[in-house]
Amino acid sequence: MTTANRHRVNGHAKKPDVIDLEMATPYDPESEACAAACALVSLEFLDEVLRFARPEDFHAWQYRRILEAAVAARDSREAYDVVAVGLKLGDDLAEVGGADKLRELLESLPYAAHADFYGRKVREDADRRRTIEALREGTKR
Repeated sequence: MTTANRHRVNGHAKKPDVIDLEMATPYDPESEACAAACALVSLEFLDEVLRFARPEDFHAWQYRRILEAAVAARDSREAYDVVAVGLKLGDDLAEVGGADKLRELLESLPYAAHADFYGRKVREDADRRRTIEALREGTKR
């Protein structure tokens, strides 16, 4: 029986008796991608994302790593742009998808001025994941 069918009675959705925690991992890849892209646009947008989310709040390793590199580029007090972030990624640049991935993120960003929205969404999902993890740990005892 599939997960979708487990929660149906006579063809209608049924509230599950038990929450399937494996299926309930809050994660919005589009918001994470947009938050990472905002961080690549400018220091202003990086700081706007960081008002709400930290690198450890990102579920996807590649976006977490991009934000870490953006913070490192900012903290170096050198030129700040997508090239500087790419340099701070070092060997991880290839792992996150290369310079093409960074360019793709920038090109696919709908509107950088919404950096606060994307940062909040990343943080809210991270908070939900932490809550789920705490529940998992609590049920193991």
